[in-house]
Amino acid sequence: MFNIFVIWLTASLLDIFLVKDFNYFLDNFSERFVINLSLSSFALLLIIIIFRNYKKSLYLFLAIPTIIQATYFEVYRKLVSSFGFQTFFEDSSMILNLWLENINFLKTIFILTVFWFLIKRISNLKLSKWIIFPSSFFLISIYTLIILSWYSVPNFQNSIISYYGSFIDSIRLGIYQKTQINRPKLEAKNRENLPNIIFIVGESLVLNHTSLFGYARNTTPKLLELEQKNEIIKFKNAVSIGTKTRLSVPYMLVGLSGIDPHGIIYKYPTIINYAKSVGYKTSFITAQDLSWGGMKDFLIDRDTDYFVNGTKYNPNARVHKGADDLVIVQKEIFPIIENSTKPFFMVYQMDGNHYPYSKHSPKNWKKWTENGRNSVNAYDNSVLYSDEVLSSIISKMRKKFPNSWIFYSTDHGQNLGGKNGMFNDNFSQDVIHNTFFVSAPHQYISELQKQQNSPVSQTDIVATILDILKIEPNLKLDGLSLLQNIPKDRMRIVSTFMPTLHNTPEAVLVFPDMKYWYFDFLKNSVTLQDGKTGIQYLDIEQKYKNLFRK
Repeated sequence: MFNIFVIWLTASLLDIFLVKDFNYFLDNFSERFVINLSLSSFALLLIIIIFRNYKKSLYLFLAIPTIIQATYFEVYRKLVSSFGFQTFFEDSSMILNLWLENINFLKTIFILTVFWFLIKRISNLKLSKWIIFPSSFFLISIYTLIILSWYSVPNFQNSIISYYGSFIDSIRLGIYQKTQINRPKLEAKNRENLPNIIFIVGESLVLNHTSLFGYARNTTPKLLELEQKNEIIKFKNAVSIGTKTRLSVPYMLVGLSGIDPHGIIYKYPTIINYAKSVGYKTSFITAQDLSWGGMKDFLIDRDTDYFVNGTKYNPNARVHKGADDLVIVQKEIFPIIENSTKPFFMVYQMDGNHYPYSKHSPKNWKKWTENGRNSVNAYDNSVLYSDEVLSSIISKMRKKFPNSWIFYSTDHGQNLGGKNGMFNDNFSQDVIHNTFFVSAPHQYISELQKQQNSPVSQTDIVATILDILKIEPNLKLDGLSLLQNIPKDRMRIVSTFMPTLHNTPEAVLVFPDMKYWYFDFLKNSVTLQDGKTGIQYLDIEQKYKNLFRK
């Protein structure tokens, strides 16, 4: 057992000081880092125990990933991901050539020698089934947790376990895409004179807490200034697709809404797929952790040229608190704007204004004294910070690319107390009335201003972009182009009946005046606009039923 412990300790120390470096550990040290490293290190120990008598196999198992990870980290300062494996299988010769160009031969020889010396000294020992069976059970359990949990970050794991975990994850990702996602392959049709486009997905911004939409506090002074210069056009009658991130964001980027109990969304291209098909350089940059809820599996594919996860700048990034938006803007978005040599299409998912609200604005941006981390003052401070983030992107784009487009829609809003309670667990106005605006080339401003009071939806962003690019959608969308006529009597659906979360059988049918009917599909009942009168779903007019039948 002593020999096993020495090999495990050596592999762990090589990981800290030779594969990565100690400064990396100090920079990323956090709760998430400790949990990932601890679980993966324990998994490595179990592997050494179980396979101690298979010396050659154990040697290769330890040495090969250590060498590959050390080389990869030296170039990229991160470990090989599932996307790295996918790239390898797509172009193996290119990857091997890159590896040979960057490998540190002295480090490689040292790693090979150390592991060979240690494994040769392991004495053969017949292990009891009382050791093998429990160890195997724990190993499978830990590996399953490491691969499937959204909280798992391969870059924070022991490099050997991370390597094999990422390999298995690449297989899982491929299976997932083949069994769930069945998108049609879009025909490449490169277009000339493509405008640069940024699609900004906000997080939990409440329309009634932005001075842009009439809030008494001046929480969005710079956006107001941009509106006065006609640099942005706000839409006053917009609704969200869903009440939570995993409902709104996937559907927003596809252009669908309504109920979707059977997952029709998995057959639709995303707006990134469309953009790539006409010649854009595409990127998806998120301040959050897109692994949460499997959204990375759904949204990021081979048509995404550049992907940045929030964990790059915040080891503990998640939906509740991601990386600092202004840091992402300065280190990722501005360089793309300043250095682009071909038309770019970017999706940026913000850290935004999620609870706990006090964590979403730095100390020097706290204009109002916060009396609790989820107080109204804490929330308004976060809105003030988002104003700086959004205005800086819009100003930079308008100056550098006058013909560019910027679309902004928050995923959903929040309840900030009172009769509707807290957060976003219902269909209240503060949750579903969407903060939505567009920054467009000047020749389109008057056209867009005509729609400011029209009943619009998040789904309309994809439809508008396709209209701008003269792309006929592969499948019928629910969205309408903001550059076309939008019926004044348009009905819209906000739903939780979608497979990207829990398929909770509820929805509301929103009328042009923002009042709505509540549908409970489990009970087949409908509650009308007064909030009291209930009728059976079968008894409503056919025109309303048709909205739910695709």
